[in-house]
Amino acid sequence: MTWPLKHGSVALALLLLVSACRVDLIAPYNQTVVDGVVQTNSDVDGILTSVERGIGIDDAVYENYVEQYDQLHIDIRALILQVECIPRGEITVDQLELLDEMISVIEETHQAGEFNSTGDIVFYRDHFSSSCKQIIELELFKLMERE
Repeated sequence: MTWPLKHGSVALALLLLVSACRVDLIAPYNQTVVDGVVQTNSDVDGILTSVERGIGIDDAVYENYVEQYDQLHIDIRALILQVECIPRGEITVDQLELLDEMISVIEETHQAGEFNSTGDIVFYRDHFSSSCKQIIELELFKLMERE
């Protein structure tokens, strides 16, 4: 008669043990990533707003923004380096690398003189902001999961 009780106790102990285990497949919340992405979005938005206001005049030419684009790439690469040092940070690194590629596309479009209308700029601004928002949402989700 003690046989069912032993199995029940073992099953209960096993259940408690499994529920106490946690497997993390992604890096924990990183406030530096959130701050860096928010700042990058703000910087890109600043460039695009300035270019938008200067469409058709010399102030909007690419050459006036080279240093700002260079600094954007430097800042993103520094953020990538930091996240690469965190275990399970690969997903965030991939997202940041895509953000850097988007900055390159915006820069190349600007350099080619293809920002001819407000609509062109709005398209790039909206897509870039959407990508930044997704990275921030992932980080905030990780924060909520920890609580």
